[in-house]
Amino acid sequence: MNNKIKIKTSNKNMSDIEATYIMALGAAKADNVLDKLEIDEIKSISEIFNHNEYFEYAFDYFEAFNNNDKAINGAIQVLKNSTESSKMSAILFMKYILQIDGMNEDESSFFLKVSKELTK
Repeated sequence: MNNKIKIKTSNKNMSDIEATYIMALGAAKADNVLDKLEIDEIKSISEIFNHNEYFEYAFDYFEAFNNNDKAINGAIQVLKNSTESSKMSAILFMKYILQIDGMNEDESSFFLKVSKELTK
């Protein structure tokens, strides 16, 4: 999306809000299909909160680390170490995005994996 955003490879630098957008986008992209409705809704929510940079960060993160479990697990770890409200926000954001077009098997697996980790 935006080449000006520097992707941080260490989860020590990633904020919980960045990780939340990564989870929402990860849920939307879990089936390796970039669904325009889901992406547009994530972008729309980012605009409501003036979080455009977080949306772009998440998009760039996936372009850089697509299908890299270690990168996804790093973002999950950031959320595991965050507040309950951040964990809940990530789960609700994913669930909302996945209900737009219905949840397929890959998206369901991603959602369940993240939810399980965040509710341990």
